[in-house]
Amino acid sequence: RIRELDAKLKTSTPEILAAQRGWEERVRRAAKDWVTLTPVRAVSEGGAKLESQTDGRILVTGANPLADTHVIESRVKLKKLSGLRIEAIPIASLPRTGPGRDAYGNFLVSDVTVEVAPAKKPGEWRKLELGKAQADDGRANFRGRLWSIDASREDVRPARQLVLVAKDPVKLSGETLVRVSIKSVSELSGQALGHFRLSATQAAQPMTI
Repeated sequence: RIRELDAKLKTSTPEILAAQRGWEERVRRAAKDWVTLTPVRAVSEGGAKLESQTDGRILVTGANPLADTHVIESRVKLKKLSGLRIEAIPIASLPRTGPGRDAYGNFLVSDVTVEVAPAKKPGEWRKLELGKAQADDGRANFRGRLWSIDASREDVRPARQLVLVAKDPVKLSGETLVRVSIKSVSELSGQALGHFRLSATQAAQPMTI
């Protein structure tokens, strides 16, 4: 009986295949809703060096303190801002290809803040209140941390992503400045992100990605 049930669960039906295709199509459409936040300013409060690379990626080198905050400012043209995505991307120059900066390539994100301001009035910053957080490895809000990975046992490091959803999407008008601050506080060693990319969306359901 158990074998029969197991066989049924493993058998694809037209309904299952149709649902799978529908889900894949929704994900493809959702991916187009994200806009890469190309940095116009990227600094470390802890003395590290942030280098803007192609496709909006940022490589962190130099100082690696126990506590650091990376501040990235970008310009976007969206009607509203409903979500932020952080992609942690492996790269050969990091320990064990990263994507974090500790000796094992791990990282720890303690907090993230997002602010917006009109490009014509860069001093008028408004904070975006963030709600739900979802990581593709299930480690969002895990053990009191906003996001972290333990890649110590992974021979091949995959890219990871975290999606943060606004409690109430903020309306934007014209070109807008977006400032993202990523805070990392560790007790043992510097565990900031080492190679990452930011993107924003105005989609009604940011977590579809």
